[in-house]
Amino acid sequence: MRRLKVIFCALTILICGVAVAQDAPEGQSLAGNWTSQTADGIFTQLEVSANGKFVFREQYSSDPRRAYLCGRVTDLGDTLSLDVKAMTERLADGVIEHSLGETTIVVDVIRRTDTTLVVQFDERTIVLNLG
Repeated sequence: MRRLKVIFCALTILICGVAVAQDAPEGQSLAGNWTSQTADGIFTQLEVSANGKFVFREQYSSDPRRAYLCGRVTDLGDTLSLDVKAMTERLADGVIEHSLGETTIVVDVIRRTDTTLVVQFDERTIVLNLG
């Protein structure tokens, strides 16, 4: 369960890296709605506003697992720093857990273009496309 939380937090931070784009490559803002759908049915969405606030959602098609994170993101170019303010996770057994404690997650940016963001966290690579 802890690994799942770390992954959700990392994704959130990664996608939210749009907020403070001073260190990001010129012209590559993260603001927008980034999504990913894997072959095994994991849907990931990262919404980043121009002021740096983010919302991260992830859901699985094969079971009731869901994750929700929100906070602020700082885009450092090759990493995204996610200051997570709240996190909710629904586990495969249906139990819902809430974490209101603040935490910071740093996500590595593998590759980025104006419409694609590839990040890595917890040994998982996620390809997000701007929608």
